[in-house]
Formats: sequence, structure tokens, C-alpha cells
Amino acid sequence: MKNILIFFRFFPSVGGTERVFTILANSFITNGYDVHIVSIEKSLDVPMFYLDKQVKCSILPHKNVACQENIRTLHSYLIDNEIDYIINNDSIKEAVKLCSEAKENTNIKLVTIHHGDIVYKKEYIYLMAQQGSGLRRFLKNLFFPLYLKYQNHNRRKNHKFNLLKSDKYILLSNTFKKYLPQNDKIMAINNPLSYMREEFNGTKENMVIHVGRLSEPNKRVLLSLKIWSIVADKHPDWKYYIVGDGEDRGLIENFIQDNNIPNVVLTGKTESLQYYKRAKILIMTSAFEGWGLVINEAMQNNCVPIVMYSFDSLPDIIADQENGFISPNNDIEVFADKLDRLMSDEMMWADMSKKAYISTARFIPENIIKQWIDMLNTL
Repeated sequence: MKNILIFFRFFPSVGGTERVFTILANSFITNGYDVHIVSIEKSLDVPMFYLDKQVKCSILPHKNVACQENIRTLHSYLIDNEIDYIINNDSIKEAVKLCSEAKENTNIKLVTIHHGDIVYKKEYIYLMAQQGSGLRRFLKNLFFPLYLKYQNHNRRKNHKFNLLKSDKYILLSNTFKKYLPQNDKIMAINNPLSYMREEFNGTKENMVIHVGRLSEPNKRVLLSLKIWSIVADKHPDWKYYIVGDGEDRGLIENFIQDNNIPNVVLTGKTESLQYYKRAKILIMTSAFEGWGLVINEAMQNNCVPIVMYSFDSLPDIIADQENGFISPNNDIEVFADKLDRLMSDEMMWADMSKKAYISTARFIPENIIKQWIDMLNTL
């Protein structure tokens, strides 16, 4: 039996990354591996997503990720549990340093996963520039082009370090490879589906959904509301459900009220699966994403996605005008037109809905875990 240790700084916690690696952990167990999860701290008492009882969980003693105490503790854990592979879910330099130094003088292989874009989008750096106060914030915004260049320079240095220290560097999409020098250590493995695929046999409601954290600068829920306001009066029998919660809920509620936007429902914190099953259309207007897990979640439930082209991996998921729509980034009018067409044409929706479901077969955990096992066997 091979032994795998999965490292993630925050576990148990909430988020797409946790959902993905718990699915992988469960799949490794099913395939005969012994699985351990080691973290630095936790935000929940128990995992939010189902985790096989055979998975062993531990927390390192110090919150300073790569401190010597953590390195020594992790090294002892690796030896005591005869670990063969470390799968590091944190591509920050400190996490890679921790894992690589803990495995020194062993035959353990280190696989690091990078869950986001390779280079920062300017929208993300703009958010970083707004942090803090006083002169530092003023200078970051005054010299924003230089600040963007500086941050991406550091980002590339971090990737170089990760490649040096890891035996394999996993990206979420082949489209990200173009930003890195050619290296045999680099490999793309897509995220698995979050739910079991079930053939759709029922009826859907006239419902459009947005699923995700209500964090305005990156998820851009207000942008989606501007789009909805264009089409809402044409389709009074449709509703727009904003599924999720977050720090900007009040801002979004005020925007809806101030602009008299009709037929909008904010669900608050809830399980999103019920809405995927009920809704016909998912819309996403994020400023940046690494993969966009909710797109797959929608498609496997026959919910047709319309997504702004703000991240490179999107064509890996959506074949434009086949199983969904890819819309130009920031163009509200074009997006609204695509949404209006899909809401108006039941036959178009039915055809795309069926193709959306069929296209997700390649992302079932059984297919994704095979790629992982094949990769580990080459190390």
C-alpha cells in the first residue's frame, strides 16, 4: 500500500480547494492508498465536505508555516507513517519550503498543485493596491503599472522556486503552461466534479443563478445585476437567485433596492446543489478565477453556463455556443444579449443543457484520479 500525505494550510475550512482535495483524498482511499491530511490551522471543527473516515488528519504545532518546529514535526510524521508522496495544495513559497525541507534525505516525492492563474490579472493586483492606507496605498495606485509588473515578477520567481523544489508541478489547465518555461515537471490535471452525475429527468424552473461568495471586487455580483436589469423586464416570469453569502451582501442589497431591480432573491449561506437542480442558467461575471468550479457543478446538473472570458482555463470547460456561452470580458450588452436569447429559446436551452451534462463526463472523479495515479507511478 502506498501512503500519501496531502498538505493544506487551512483544514477543515470552507472553499473550492477543500472540496477538490477531499474528493481526491476519498478517491485515493477507494484506490487502495493510505491518506493523511496535515494542516497548519482550522476554521471548522469538522470537514464541510464528506471525508472518508480512513483519512487521518493532523495539525502542525506552529502557525508560522515554514518554521523549524513545523519542519521537524512534519519530517518525523513522514518517517513514522512511511509516506511515499506529498501532495502540497499550497503553492506559496513557505508551503513548498516546508514540504521540501521536511522530506530531505528521504525518497519521498513532492507534488505541488497551483490552483490559480500563473500570472496575476490586473484586476487582482488592483485589489491588492487598495489594501492598507496612507502613503503606501497612494504610491501603489500612483505607480500601478510598475506595481503590477513587480508583483508578477515575484509571482514568476515563486513558480521558479516551486519547480526547483517539486518533483511535479500540477496546473489546472494546459492553457496555463504558456506562462512558464518548458519543463517536464509541469503537468495539467483538471479539477474533478463536485457531485455524483445523475441523468436529468425532471423539469426546470425559469431561474437564473449566480453561485459564489458575495465578494464584490472579484466575483463582481453588481456587474451581474446590471446584466439582469437589462433582461428582467422582458422576462417577468423569470427570477434571478444569488446563491451564497459574504462580506458585501449589504452592498448588493442596497444596489438592488436603489436601482429597483425586480425578481432578485438572495439566498444567504446554503447548499448550492438544490439550486443547480432547479435552475436553467448559471451566470458568472468574476474578474478572475483559476478554474471556476461552479461552472462544472452547474453543467453536471443540466444548468447552462454563460461566463465572462476573464480566465484562461474557461475554454477547457465551455465549448462556446455548444454547451454554454463564453462572453467577452466586461461587455455587459453582449452578455445580456446571450442571456436574453437563452431565456427566450426553450429549444436552444434544452439542446445546450443536454450537451452541458454530457460534456462533464470527462471530469468525473474516476477519470481524474486515474490521471493522478498514472502521474504518481511515473515518479
